Amino acid sequence: MTSKMKDTLLLIGGNANDRKNLRIVFESHYYLLEAENIEQGIFLLGLNSQNIAVVIADVPMIRENMRALVEEGASQPDGEIPIIFMLPVDSKGFDEEQAFHVGAADVVHKPCANIVIQRRVQVLVDLYRQRWHLESEVQEKNKVLHTTYQSMLDTMSAIIECRDVDSGNHSLRMRGLTRILLQEVAKSCPEYVLDQVTVDVISNASALHDIGKIAIPDAILNKPGPLTPEEMAIMKTHTTVGADLITRLKYAGDMKYLQYAYNICLSHHERWDGNGYPNCLRGDEIPICAQVTGIIDAFDALTNKRSYKNAFAYETAINMICNGECGAFSPKLLECFKHICGLLIQFADAYSDDHHADSGKIAVPLDELIPQSHAMDAMQMAHLKYQSLLHYVNDTVIELDVDNKVYHVVNNPNPDFISLLSNADFDELAFRMMDSGVHPEDVDDVLQMQKNFSRQLFVENRSKCTFHCRIFNPPQNAYLPYVVTLLRVNTENPKQRVVLAVFHHVEAMQPAGPMENKPLLQNPNLYEIVNPVICCRADADATILEGIHMLLPLTGYTAREVEEQFGNSLRQLVLPEDRSLLVDTTLKS
Repeated sequence: MTSKMKDTLLLIGGNANDRKNLRIVFESHYYLLEAENIEQGIFLLGLNSQNIAVVIADVPMIRENMRALVEEGASQPDGEIPIIFMLPVDSKGFDEEQAFHVGAADVVHKPCANIVIQRRVQVLVDLYRQRWHLESEVQEKNKVLHTTYQSMLDTMSAIIECRDVDSGNHSLRMRGLTRILLQEVAKSCPEYVLDQVTVDVISNASALHDIGKIAIPDAILNKPGPLTPEEMAIMKTHTTVGADLITRLKYAGDMKYLQYAYNICLSHHERWDGNGYPNCLRGDEIPICAQVTGIIDAFDALTNKRSYKNAFAYETAINMICNGECGAFSPKLLECFKHICGLLIQFADAYSDDHHADSGKIAVPLDELIPQSHAMDAMQMAHLKYQSLLHYVNDTVIELDVDNKVYHVVNNPNPDFISLLSNADFDELAFRMMDSGVHPEDVDDVLQMQKNFSRQLFVENRSKCTFHCRIFNPPQNAYLPYVVTLLRVNTENPKQRVVLAVFHHVEAMQPAGPMENKPLLQNPNLYEIVNPVICCRADADATILEGIHMLLPLTGYTAREVEEQFGNSLRQLVLPEDRSLLVDTTLKS
């Protein structure tokens, strides 16, 4: 609420004589601003809201214009500004009712005596000035109460953490560090809808994360060595105890603040992969306020001395968190955490427990640290890292949204694929690959994989499946061999099936021909076999029933060639001098 005196009237009127008459009435008592229409009036109102006490509008009463003017007056950060509409005396009540309906503070019919309009304006000025004063007092008292309330809770938190009650630096660190990370999350992850008010509330509530430790015995809380399983079970109850304590404060503070504090107390030890406690929540089942507090709590615990350990260096702590040594955190939040780790170190160092008032160091909150301007936020930086990796690998990568039938060519350094991937819908993409891209002898294998990949990735829950095929290269007028890997993207959403298709060009396969020209299994160490499980019938030829695709990277044959030339026999695929070894070590075992 502004402390400036509202001593200006805004006169809006299309008739210059009417504005002149109003000017004569008020110029000895107020500063005056004038506008010829509603649009100008709204513009001046926005620029001078701190000083304008009342707006007098003497313009044609168009409902939309009236509402726009009233809404502008009501939305000013320095307090609502009342609007008086002047109406012709013969309006018969219609325009007056309309004016009050859209929120006018008063209506004056014209022509009217000067004393009437003077008195109406003075009444509104006195009324709203009193309201502004009361609102200012209420805001100031609320601020004092909130500060007192927060200090009480900070002191309780400091006692629980066994730190110097006078410094309270742990509570200050938790609030400040949480605010810094939340601000980056708000910018980089708009899906969490974190405005500045919410950021402030969550930051303040984060100081209560360990309030439940008030119920933990000192022998466990301050034990210098590792906790036994029984002691750890007791320690873990501080989450549920803290949440219960917050519910008992429901009449002592702001409900929104307490709701965030409840979620933070209960869930700040939950982890992204479900291996946290007390409820083993996974992913975004964990409230975002608890996720952010959990990362900051881990950072603060690592970088400050505890009864059972010495402090780690800031850089060491950051590496431990990013590499899962404190449990799994959201990949998105870790990107944000890495992006602003320099600010976190700066703030944590300024509020370290070694800084006390008697040493000339800080004992009260510092001014808020302002993040350095970056050309991009954390998510943009993550995307650049992703793109850098793709360019390094130099493979064609296509993202396939199976449910929505959308494909996105994420990276394509290969001119062979331009005609196949351009201007096609989802179903046509597969048709083009079969019709003019894939070698005719490989089409059946690719079609079979196309039928099976959804089951393998989303029913059998494999992370990837791989097959080989030859794809036509127009410049060389030849088919080139590719390894195609389908990677399941774990979206944690059963209704959103996303796959990354990676096309990797390999050295030319040996042409089909007599088996003696293809010593297939001479040196299997040269190859990587993914999920090497082959199911064979227990007969003399070890007829392959399932898993034929696992052998294709070693042989250079297609599945059709293995069937036609070798009868799907694993024994026939092996060099004659090695067949006895296969029988002795495998078929007889």
